[in-house]
Amino acid sequence: MRTVSSCISDKEYAAIVEFANQYGETMSSAIKKAIFDVAALTNEDYPSGYMLKLEEPEGEDEYDNALGDVLLSDNIDKVREIAGLPELDLFGYKRKRSEVFRR
Repeated sequence: MRTVSSCISDKEYAAIVEFANQYGETMSSAIKKAIFDVAALTNEDYPSGYMLKLEEPEGEDEYDNALGDVLLSDNIDKVREIAGLPELDLFGYKRKRSEVFRR
């Protein structure tokens, strides 16, 4: 099997490690699967073993947001924070929560 090498910053390394841990994968496997997921396979007809799977809780939080969406958004923000990128409000649930607190 070929080995790919690249120089990355400490922040990039930490973000990749966090991403891999969220999916229970090795760094190499997570990178490979993420590339195929986004660039090549577009969620259709995955070859065996190439799909990243994150446990998705069922149900809704107290603000009627799907728990799976909240977990995904929180995980993305954790990786973005480690990499030094700004937070996202991926599904708008953070805005909904802040509106409730302002009342």
